[in-house]
Amino acid sequence: MNISPIALKKNLTDLLNHVSKTGERLVVVSRGKIKVAIISAEALELLEDMDEAVASWENEEGAEPITLEELEAELGLIEEPAPAKKRK
Repeated sequence: MNISPIALKKNLTDLLNHVSKTGERLVVVSRGKIKVAIISAEALELLEDMDEAVASWENEEGAEPITLEELEAELGLIEEPAPAKKRK
């Protein structure tokens, strides 16, 4: 949901409750540009988990890049990734 800073200020409590309950992102747009986004605690936790996973892979010497499906499987978001294609 996109919203102006003025509407955010007027409806902050209701909007925060909406994001918390629905998980919907709230994007604050001013003069046609995105200024900030408000996300649920669950979405924040997922982003933090992904950051940690990426950081640990970056620290592994000679580590191969992985696909989005492999990342989702590692984070438990999907059952298992589709068969991987050979990487060059």
